[in-house]
Amino acid sequence: MNASTAQFVRKELRSLTPLYAAAAVLVSIALIRIFFFDLKTAYSMVVLYASYFVAALAGAITFTGEKASGTFQFLSALPVERGRLFLVKTLHTLVVVPAMCISVLPGVYSLVVFGGVEIKAAILCFTALAWFYCFGLLFSVLMNAVIIATLAGITSTFLAGISMAAFSHYLYNLNKAPILSLVLACAIPIAAVWLARRLFCGRRGQIGI
Repeated sequence: MNASTAQFVRKELRSLTPLYAAAAVLVSIALIRIFFFDLKTAYSMVVLYASYFVAALAGAITFTGEKASGTFQFLSALPVERGRLFLVKTLHTLVVVPAMCISVLPGVYSLVVFGGVEIKAAILCFTALAWFYCFGLLFSVLMNAVIIATLAGITSTFLAGISMAAFSHYLYNLNKAPILSLVLACAIPIAAVWLARRLFCGRRGQIGI
């Protein structure tokens, strides 16, 4: 790792400390529920929605944080390839998604084991975290304000989820729902990240925003 990249990584870690702290709080709540409380009552809508919000915020803050703090020009001037910048910044916020999976794990376990919820519905809870993050990441490239990018990411995730649910219901009548729904569930967030990278890097490696 060269000096410029090391300096960039240290700056990222400092700037994302509040985000990491919020993720740590939610993970701590999950661990407390696992080890000290009855898992039959572990499900919490507040924790679930808070985890979704933090996942969307993690994606949204990836680049809007630079714009809001006025350090985006510094980022642009670094002698580092744009693709690498995108990768490093994305990885710094992406680590929040597995943490949020841990935070919702007790509740999902409670729903499946004690609530009679189907496993495929429980898996959607984890898939949704990736969706919230990826759409937040996309809007972090398109917008300048963190909160607006976060809300846009959340709104887009809900709209995409509703559209996919309607399409899956149609496919279910054709007996093709399981495979195509899985493909869509994976393809949509991947497409959002690809588009975000494309917009950030531009056609020739230049920043496109």
